[in-house]
Amino acid sequence: MTRSILPAPGRTPWLIFLVVLFNSSNLFAFENLPASSGNPSFYLPSISGGIAHFMGSANCGSCHDSTTAQCRYVNSPVGCTGNGSPLAYFDNNGKDVSIREAWSATMMANSSRDPLWRAKVKSELKKHPALSAEINDTCTKCHAPMVNADAKAVSQSFNIFDTVDVNNTVLPGILSPTNSRHDLAADGVSCSLCHQVKDDPTLGTLDGSTGGYKIDMTLSGANRIMYGPYSTIFPGPMQNNAALGGALKAKPQYSAHISGSKLCGTCHDLKTPTVYENDNILTPTLESRFPEQMPYSEWVHSAYNNDLAPAGPLAKSCQQCHMSRTDGVYISTQPSGNMAALTKKNNFAIHEFVGGNKLMLDIFNTNKTQLGVLSNNFAATMAATDTMLQSAATLLNTQQSGAKGKLEFVLRVNSTTGHKLPSAYPSRRALLHVAVKNSQGNVVWESGKVNANGSVVGVDADSNPAGFEPHYDLITAPDQVQVYESIMGDNNGEVTYTLLRGHHYLKDNRLLPSGFNKATASDDVKVVGGALTDDDFVDGSDDVTYRVANLPAGSYSVQAELIYQTVAYGYAQNLFADSDISEVNDFKTMFDASGQKTQTIAQGDEILVNVQKLGDIDGDGDVDLNDVNLILAAKNTAANGSTDARDVNNDLKIDVLDSRQATLLCSRPRCAVQ
Repeated sequence: MTRSILPAPGRTPWLIFLVVLFNSSNLFAFENLPASSGNPSFYLPSISGGIAHFMGSANCGSCHDSTTAQCRYVNSPVGCTGNGSPLAYFDNNGKDVSIREAWSATMMANSSRDPLWRAKVKSELKKHPALSAEINDTCTKCHAPMVNADAKAVSQSFNIFDTVDVNNTVLPGILSPTNSRHDLAADGVSCSLCHQVKDDPTLGTLDGSTGGYKIDMTLSGANRIMYGPYSTIFPGPMQNNAALGGALKAKPQYSAHISGSKLCGTCHDLKTPTVYENDNILTPTLESRFPEQMPYSEWVHSAYNNDLAPAGPLAKSCQQCHMSRTDGVYISTQPSGNMAALTKKNNFAIHEFVGGNKLMLDIFNTNKTQLGVLSNNFAATMAATDTMLQSAATLLNTQQSGAKGKLEFVLRVNSTTGHKLPSAYPSRRALLHVAVKNSQGNVVWESGKVNANGSVVGVDADSNPAGFEPHYDLITAPDQVQVYESIMGDNNGEVTYTLLRGHHYLKDNRLLPSGFNKATASDDVKVVGGALTDDDFVDGSDDVTYRVANLPAGSYSVQAELIYQTVAYGYAQNLFADSDISEVNDFKTMFDASGQKTQTIAQGDEILVNVQKLGDIDGDGDVDLNDVNLILAAKNTAANGSTDARDVNNDLKIDVLDSRQATLLCSRPRCAVQ
């Protein structure tokens, strides 16, 4: 089944007034002003007459956080003592694994507060005002999903940002505290959203992607089903909850789908429409849309797919990697007077939802007041993010040579990730930084040097908005940098950073997970560019050869690292050009101030190599008759690879021409032997 996103007839003209808003967006600037955090204790829909589909995360936390965790939030009242038994939510090692507290410092909890998301959506709206309805719908399915579902249940429309009507009356968007759905928006991807997603046949399919999750919006109160991973549960506290007139009642029910990757795929496979310069839609069906991010489909095409039978040794679900496990947890503080009625649960999934976006976690933590952030748990999430990043890949030196006056070595990047690396949104990149130092410790050659502002020396995209770095199998110059990334192209084949102009990828050489066959990959996850024909760019790894020529004889060391950036410099600069948008300026201020623009994923062991003089075949430090004779002894044979010292002229064969060139390089007259 396909779904069209063409604007309804007659819709476009009345949206033209939005141009006025976006040309004067500073009217609604909130720079440096405190933002509303919303009320995480909401329990009724914000519209009159609606059904209580959702509740705020604080209500869940009152039973699913430890009593101490309940008091650790930014807005916790003075003298807070928490609620329920103090035994709940500590594992066998005494670690507090409270659900809401762990979740509160994640990208999911703060999905609508994300300043990059706000800035990018506002930029897309500015460039494509006629597509406002589609943008507001698509971008809230996964960043403000409770708003999206709640509004659709009663056939109401909404906007993310403030707009003005034909009478110049300001209409508050869902990010405004005066909007009736603001609390739903502020609570992000919240508990009662994910745990109400049904085990629908579309899960894991194209129709189930791009925010295609299904929730039964006809249920309320004790009939509202909350799916969980345990079949042995004590349902009484949720079914019989009398608080707030019973508005918090729900029916807990076991379902295996809540622990499966298909659930994650509803938002982590995302396809967006492509539009021409005039805002006409080029891709009217879901199949034809641009694959903005496809981590779930990448996982399906890998050895990590555990939906296959039999599952392989690497098979793991998304949750098994992104939610660490522990044992011995009472998963509720209730019934507080009868903990014997509960049992400790093993294989408990800690709700840290850890990924690689340390940049944004740092921005959330540093700008809590401006962004309305409630969590004080970012230190733990950032530490877990470091661990995740440093387990994502390894970097090895597989061979090295210092023959013929040049340094040659091969770096192998091994991916240990269940999807492409870097994953998801096409602002992200990973790159190899390599520095060669002489015996005095001075850098004599360097590729991939990262500047403090996030730009990378030699990367085309960082100096030319229309360019990008090709994929390399061999690097011979400092301005050649191996960058693992996806580069969007528009329908004219030109580089674009505007999402709705994205038509196809001009380059996608992101590292492949183990088991990913690039020859059989679908169009949505295919390898694009030079990596497609690079024989050593395969599932799980990539080999890159570095050849540094014209080095004086001596000892050298090589240091290499794999670097990650959530926001590539070229992407950032393109966004920052929209300086008339207050949300863009907000993000720029936060981005510029952050010290987390770059993280190290992996470091290779230091390589120590002695570089021989060109023509020094026997490695004694000079060129003489002994070396010439070694060449002549192998005359008219094939060279043993590019590093064969006897192949002085680098034509991959050993002949009289090599002996003649070696004679010209002799250290003493008549090639005398010392």
